[in-house]
Amino acid sequence: MIKLKTLYAHPLQTIGFLLLALTFLHFIGLKIEPVSFTTRAYIGEFEFLTGVWCWTLASLLIISASRPSFIEKFGSLDQYYRLHKITGYCCAVLTFIHIFSKEIGIAVLPALLSFEPAQPKIKGTGLTSLLRPFAIDSSLIVAVIALILIAATLCLFIRYRFWLKMHRLFPLCYIILAVHVFVLMKANQWVTPLGIFTALLTIISIFYCFKSLSGFTGKSHCFNSCLTEKSLSVDILTGLKADDSYR
Repeated sequence: MIKLKTLYAHPLQTIGFLLLALTFLHFIGLKIEPVSFTTRAYIGEFEFLTGVWCWTLASLLIISASRPSFIEKFGSLDQYYRLHKITGYCCAVLTFIHIFSKEIGIAVLPALLSFEPAQPKIKGTGLTSLLRPFAIDSSLIVAVIALILIAATLCLFIRYRFWLKMHRLFPLCYIILAVHVFVLMKANQWVTPLGIFTALLTIISIFYCFKSLSGFTGKSHCFNSCLTEKSLSVDILTGLKADDSYR
């Protein structure tokens, strides 16, 4: 049995295991809601899976950035920040794969399988049809902004305070991208295990988005501290002294 504390110590293995679990959920969904054996259908499922991959990592980034108290139970702070950083890099790579998933599917899938001819595509109606252009166009713009913000992490010449202010854009990016998720996911995908998981994770993450935007990030681990001439030693990670109390 894998101990929870090892999740932070091995970030790449943890992320890899998570992606495999999501893929397994997707195969279960295909058993529940089978798709037609056409190139278009399989490319659509590949787009859906890669989208859920990067969306799940983006959601975990939002949740972990707000520093909920339960996160620190799984490992030390340095391991936690390392996992957060590597998750961001993996999310950036998967975002590129998702953006070009249609082109990848067109190039790879027909060479591996012989598909049936696809039926004519029916144009959608209603609110989702009206929001579809916005969901597609805005997602590309926001994804580029998010990738730039992730790349800025590698630029050591950027001052920490300015970098921190740039990072506050991530919750806004996430909320806009949530429109992309809810509009472009098909109705039959929502009832699959992966669709239900995505819906619940998105709702939780949006809550943490508003928590971060409201300035309540990490408030559960703040302490009232008072420096005196007699005692000037304060733990830099917790700010805790013998006479401190929880806020």
